[in-house]
Amino acid sequence: MAKMKMRPEPHALPESIVKIADDLAVIVEKHFADHGSKATGKPRTGPKVVDWEQMIGESRPSDVEEWSWRDLAMWFSAECKKRFVPFVLRYERDIGIIKEIHSDLISVGRNAKSDVKDLISWAFENQDGVLEAEGSFTLSSIRGCVNLYLQKQPAKMIDGERYLGIDLVKEMKGEYGDNRTTGVIRKYGIPLTAALFRKLKPDYPLERIVGGIEERLRSWLKEDGLENIQDVARRSITSSPYPDWFPLLDWRRLFAPMWKESFSTSKGWWDEEDHDGRPYSEYDAFREDRDRDAQESGRSQ
Repeated sequence: MAKMKMRPEPHALPESIVKIADDLAVIVEKHFADHGSKATGKPRTGPKVVDWEQMIGESRPSDVEEWSWRDLAMWFSAECKKRFVPFVLRYERDIGIIKEIHSDLISVGRNAKSDVKDLISWAFENQDGVLEAEGSFTLSSIRGCVNLYLQKQPAKMIDGERYLGIDLVKEMKGEYGDNRTTGVIRKYGIPLTAALFRKLKPDYPLERIVGGIEERLRSWLKEDGLENIQDVARRSITSSPYPDWFPLLDWRRLFAPMWKESFSTSKGWWDEEDHDGRPYSEYDAFREDRDRDAQESGRSQ
C-alpha cells in the first residue's frame, strides 16, 4: 500500500505582510461604513477619491501615544506629500531613524511619541533652516537638528531649577546593565557616561575611562561606524550644560581626531561650546557620595 504524502505546513506570513492585511481590512470596513453597508449597496455620500496615505491616516488612533512607529513614518510621508517635499518612504530605514530620534529625546526627558511628532512638525515649520543646516529634508536631517529644536523649547522649571523629570541615574544604570558602556555612551554622550562610571566605581582611574572611550571610538572608526561616533558627539552636546565638577568636560579636545575623521565637526549640529544656562538638577545625583558628604559637612560648619 502506497504511503500517503504528508502535506507540508504552510510557512507563517511575515509580520509586515500581516500588518498590511490588517490595515486593508480596516480600510475596507471603514469605506463600506461611509458608502453603504455592503459592497453592492448604494453609496450615501457619493464617490470619494482617497489616496493610500489618507486611508491609512483615517485608521490611526486619535491619540498619538497609541500610534505605532509605522504610523509616525506614514504620517511623515503624508505631510511631505502635502507640502510637495520629495520623499520616498522606506519602512525599515525610516522607522529605525524615528526610533533613534525618540531615543535622542528620551535622553533629555522627552519620552512621549508626541514629542517626536512635535519635533517633526517644528521641522516642517522651519524647513528652510533644516535645509540650510543639513542640506536636505529627511528624517535623518531632522534628527541632525534635534539640538536646534531643543534650544527653542522651554525646559521644565521648578523654583528656578531645570528638570528632566526622570530618574536619570536609574535610566542609565538600566542601559549600562543591558549594553555596558557602548549603549550608554551612544545614548547619553561622554560627560554623562564618565559621570555614571565614576559614581559606580569611584576609585576607577579617570585615565582608564578616557582610554576605554578612545578604544571604543577607534573601534567604530575601523568598522566604518561613523554614525555611532557622530551619535556620541551629538549626545555630548545635546545633554549640556554640565556642572563644573563633571568629568571629561574637555571631551572635544581629548578626542579631537575622532570628531574630525568621523565628519562630526562638519555637521550642522556641531557646536564648539556647550549650551548656555543651568545644568539639569538630576545631574547632581551623579556626584560621588564622599564629595557630597564633604560638601554638606562644609555647609554645616
